Amino acid sequence: MKFCRCRGRGRAIVNTASIAGLIGLRRATAYVAAKHGVVGLTKTAAMEYADQGIRVNAVCPGFITTRMTAAAREQQGDQIVAATPLGRFGEPSEIAEMVVWLCSDRASYVTGVAYAVDGGGRRCRDADTVRHGRACSDHPKRHGAATDGRARPGHDEGCRYTVRCPASTRSSSPQIRSI
Repeated sequence: MKFCRCRGRGRAIVNTASIAGLIGLRRATAYVAAKHGVVGLTKTAAMEYADQGIRVNAVCPGFITTRMTAAAREQQGDQIVAATPLGRFGEPSEIAEMVVWLCSDRASYVTGVAYAVDGGGRRCRDADTVRHGRACSDHPKRHGAATDGRARPGHDEGCRYTVRCPASTRSSSPQIRSI
């Protein structure tokens, strides 16, 4: 922080977290813990340095077209895209635009925030987590509901509920119904 303080007021720090800093992911315990730590650090540093004119925020990219997501794109690309309301992977330049904005004077009243830049996917994954504890790319609009109490196509066994994604229903909260 010495660098920011010696350069005067109106400085900004933008940490890079991940969507994993805002939600949980299966089989990624250490990664999720680290990214939640970055989000916590961002919020705490924002409070501690605000009086010195230093704003601290974070960007939390979703699935972005990078080398890091190459395997996921190859193995689960269609599922990831289907679970993202904007229907595609993000581009690195879209993350850069958010960082540039957060560093600009246009964001002079923004501090302590972790922005999800994920095509709306977090909202769907949050809603799906209500259903069976993890994200599922299947949405009610895409498959007919089973009426015999069995899991619907695309769902794991034991899944008996469907959650309408707020982005696909334009509702402000998830709608849960038994199938």
